[in-house]
Parts: sequence; C-alpha cells; structure tokens
Amino acid sequence: MNKPNMVSRAIAFVKRTLDNPSTFANPANWVRDALGATPSTSGVSVTEQTALRYAAAYACINVLSKDIAQLPTKVYQHVGLDREEARQHPVWKVLHDRPNEWMTPFTFKQVMGSHVVSWGNFYAEIERNGAGHVLALWPLLPDRTKPVVRDGRKSYVTTVTEPNGQKREVPLS
Repeated sequence: MNKPNMVSRAIAFVKRTLDNPSTFANPANWVRDALGATPSTSGVSVTEQTALRYAAAYACINVLSKDIAQLPTKVYQHVGLDREEARQHPVWKVLHDRPNEWMTPFTFKQVMGSHVVSWGNFYAEIERNGAGHVLALWPLLPDRTKPVVRDGRKSYVTTVTEPNGQKREVPLS
C-alpha cells in the first residue's frame, strides 16, 4: 500500500470518527469488534446481564434451570460390565446430599443450570480436606472465571473484587 493511500484512509477514518463519535451507549463497530461484542439484529448489544432485565429471558432461564435442578444426581461405579450406584463414594454426599453448607442440591443444580444457559459455562471451586477428599462445591461466576495454562498444566483463576474496590485474580487448584 502506498503512502498517499494510507494517509487518505487515515484521514477518512478520523473524519468518520469525528462525524459519528463512539460512546458507551452507542459504540463504534470497531470498538464492538475489538471487545468481542455482537450486536443483535436490532442493533442492541445483548449480554448475560442485560438479558436478565427482560422478563421473558429471565423466565426462560428460570424454567430451564429448575428443570435441570430436578434431575437426579448420582455417582456410579463399574461392576464388571454393568454399573451400580456408589452411595459410599466420597463425592456422593457432596453431589447428592449437600454441595456446600449454604445450598441444597436443588439450589446448586439450579445455579449450575442458570450459568450454563446464560453464560454457556459453569465453574465451581472444589473445597478439599487435607487428604484431598472433596468437602464442598462452591459456584463461581462464569464471567469472572477462566481457564489458564501455567507450566503446561490447565488450571483456573477467578477475579474477585475486594471491599476497597480493587480486583485481583485468585488461582483455583
């Protein structure tokens, strides 16, 4: 590309930007593209948070997540070529009886379902005792949790906001 063509394109870009300034309420297309946002056919950007402001979206998420929460949660073990419920397995109690001290299995699965339907993912921190046995599962917000690769191993980090407003990433094991 020759220099006069580059200069004229840069001038045209600046003119377009000045004629149609980008704002938070109405971002320019290049801003949307850079941030990975996708406007809907109506031109309104829809996110997980904005969707929940609409009764229809909330109702759909609620119905789906409650249906998911009603599904049985069981742990199985192989017995020959067959399988049977493993009620004595250490994870059975966490999944079937009490995922954590604040949630019933129904509530935990409903949160799981709503995260999957809204964000497309569900993450939970696994609380373990000194022997490595699972004690509890704590839901994490999918928009604040992400997989990372460190030293060739996949792990997860979640972003927390401290009381003073500062954000920090917490590695999960």
